Amino acid sequence: MNKYSIRQKLLSATAMLIVASILMVSTSYAWFVMSTAPEVSGIKTQVGSNGALEIALFNTESWNDLSLLDMGDIDESVAGRSDNANLTWGNIVDLSGPSYGLDQIVLNPSRLNISLSGSDENGSIYNVGNILLKTPVYGEDGRIQSLDSSSALSYVFSGGSFSQEGYGVRAIGTSAGMGSLQLGMNTARNQISTYMAAARREASSALNSTGGKIANIVVQYAVNNKTTGYTDEDVGAVKELAAGLQSSLHQIEVALRYAFAGYITTENAIPDGLIDGADSMTSEELYQAAYGIIFDDTPLSTLMTDFPGITSLVPDMSVYISQLESDQSKVDSAIETCDSYSGGSYSWAQIEAVSTPLVDSGAMMLGGKSIDELKSELRNPDGSVNFGAAFELISGGIVITVPTGSGILSDISDFAGDYASSVTVEQFKYGDYGPMDMGATMQTQTTMNPVYLVACSNGLRSGTVAESSGSSQITDFYGYAIDLAFRTNAETSKLLLQTEGVQRIYDDSDRAATQGGGSYMTFSTNSGLSVTKMIKMMQGIRVVFIDDSQKVLAVASLDCKLGKDAYAILDDEHKIETGMYAYLNAYPENADGTPNYQISDLIDDREYDNLDDESSLTIEVGETTSVSAKLYTRYFEMTQSTAEHETEGTYYTGGLTLLGANDQVITPLQQDIVKRVTAIVYLDGSFVTNAMVAADSTTSMTGVLNLQFSSSATLLPAEISSLRNGDPESDENDSTQNNNGEEPGDVQQGDNGGNG
Repeated sequence: MNKYSIRQKLLSATAMLIVASILMVSTSYAWFVMSTAPEVSGIKTQVGSNGALEIALFNTESWNDLSLLDMGDIDESVAGRSDNANLTWGNIVDLSGPSYGLDQIVLNPSRLNISLSGSDENGSIYNVGNILLKTPVYGEDGRIQSLDSSSALSYVFSGGSFSQEGYGVRAIGTSAGMGSLQLGMNTARNQISTYMAAARREASSALNSTGGKIANIVVQYAVNNKTTGYTDEDVGAVKELAAGLQSSLHQIEVALRYAFAGYITTENAIPDGLIDGADSMTSEELYQAAYGIIFDDTPLSTLMTDFPGITSLVPDMSVYISQLESDQSKVDSAIETCDSYSGGSYSWAQIEAVSTPLVDSGAMMLGGKSIDELKSELRNPDGSVNFGAAFELISGGIVITVPTGSGILSDISDFAGDYASSVTVEQFKYGDYGPMDMGATMQTQTTMNPVYLVACSNGLRSGTVAESSGSSQITDFYGYAIDLAFRTNAETSKLLLQTEGVQRIYDDSDRAATQGGGSYMTFSTNSGLSVTKMIKMMQGIRVVFIDDSQKVLAVASLDCKLGKDAYAILDDEHKIETGMYAYLNAYPENADGTPNYQISDLIDDREYDNLDDESSLTIEVGETTSVSAKLYTRYFEMTQSTAEHETEGTYYTGGLTLLGANDQVITPLQQDIVKRVTAIVYLDGSFVTNAMVAADSTTSMTGVLNLQFSSSATLLPAEISSLRNGDPESDENDSTQNNNGEEPGDVQQGDNGGNG
């Protein structure tokens, strides 16, 4: 048999697997062809084209109502102030104004509050908690005792300080005046995020470990028409999946309990008469007593009765609880039924009875199409298999989508967000074809926005904490977050981090007013810090992009490579005096013409020989020395430690390990659908050492961040002559320009991103 015939048989077997899996949900097949769409042809009307990638800055109102982002499309009321214009669609967000308070933020070292939440065909999936950063806790001896994942606040600038909940430009830090109830609220919201990630991880892990076994059972029925003779091993696989989903539902239950724990920190949350002796208790004692009720195994439905006021913050809490308790009952019943089976041989009907509540195959999608659509496409008019359509379906890999309404698998994603797993049908054989392994990706696709647990956390955000009357002023800063909105009218595209500066509208324009600066950071110092130390500290800057479900989309860092071009060779006298070979040539010469450097700027001959010829950063020498470096996205993973072990055999510290540069992709974009992306900027405490900071100044260096974005699609902006050519005199005097083409603090969108 030649290779072509073998390949054809294998492809045929693959197609048969898909077809059989689809047709298993129905024992009969029929279709109708109708024409119900009248046509009017020959009418020609031309409309100007405009491919656009647009950007806006969220505030609290537009985060909750996306239609507000459109208010300024043709609206003179937004003219003038950039902070008004930022809130509507355009091609630049200017954060240089004092209303954002960025000049008050001094970054102290911290660590990203990241956790592993599952995996898909692209690898591990990570999420950040609602408390975005872990902050250090110092002892009286000056040593860091622990990292706290419950104390950091994320507040917008209001009344001269960062003291108000909201979205837009948020400082991340702690408050010296934070009370116990505010801390309790923070802990509750952070724990909701933590248990959300755990729920996704448990569900994904259950599918990864059992998906292949379940798929093999389905194939036996669908392809080989096996209706009897299923074994204890097959029943065990279904039970294992049910147990994994049971564990995931338990994580969701704990998250809902923390929603109640957050609620009881708010004013008038605990009803009179619920707790004996409440009249003589302090607010902290009353909180602790109510907290005990929430976590003493009281059923969630009883908690709804005990704390009915929670619906003022989370209106659908009773709906969430009913859904969860129903799912828990179903999965418990499935496990009990599996345990009740005996005899060692079972029918397909018995298998189907315990598996259908877990996952309803009839509601699934394959390759983005419903079962009914695929049945029509994969059959020829004579009833035979349309192998051409089947091959096209699997050519890019089999992707099984589990939308809302597909059983407990999808219910978990409605609560906690989407997750994915890899499924392999091992040693598949059909007739003379095979055996072979068949791989597929199974991913959920919730229609809930926000998902239920995010809605709980967002609801708690709007509550007024009893002890502190709402908010505490941030006193110690660790980072900041910028909440951005993106949309495109391109059919398929990806949002990219644009490192090199490009025109924001027309590629072939040389207009200064629309020239983007790219993605970079520039730092300068007046503290006497050596340039070498500045560069080392810059290597600890992280820019992490997350979506509105806190999923990590991308991680970027600065390319701070020094080359031989940045160094000068010491003369023989200084080589002998210092024992070194070269110095970083980054300062004006001394008055007598001798080299000017600090000890930390010196390197030996081996270090020099290992350098590349050219630096990737730029050093500006002057009265104030500044260093600029470009931002690139990186492959990354959670830092692992062998010091401690979880059941999986690995302990994750919560730090980030950066690997090589990747393709600059941040996230896919859907046509005409708003995508929320938050950029978190912080200084990685796992990297920074005391040797990198100034000894006699509280601020070692000050920096400017510029972000520019682009699209993977080829976008063609509308042809507007005034935008392309502009007024040279006006451009020259444009107050938003600096010598990089942007004001410090700008966040840009580029690559043909004209307004629609």
